[in-house]
Amino acid sequence: MSNINDSNEIFSGRRVHPRIVCRDCIWAHGPAPFVDDPEKSNCLKYPCNGARGDKPLSVYYDGEDCEFRMTEGEKKAAEARLRERRQRQAGDWK
Repeated sequence: MSNINDSNEIFSGRRVHPRIVCRDCIWAHGPAPFVDDPEKSNCLKYPCNGARGDKPLSVYYDGEDCEFRMTEGEKKAAEARLRERRQRQAGDWK
């Protein structure tokens, strides 16, 4: 009779990468179920049951960059560029 422990296999779970890029990403914070927990497998860009599925494993476990990552500073800079472009298009640019 064999015992499951005879195989010498080690079973363990994987942990979220300690430097996951989601920590300072604006999409990791929002209404429930995303409230201030960048270590969850979902965010505003990868919502539960969304078309994209969960965060990519390379981001979640390996600490690689995410195509949607945006910090608060990057968001403000993008908004300023957009306002500037709209002002130019409207002819209000001075």
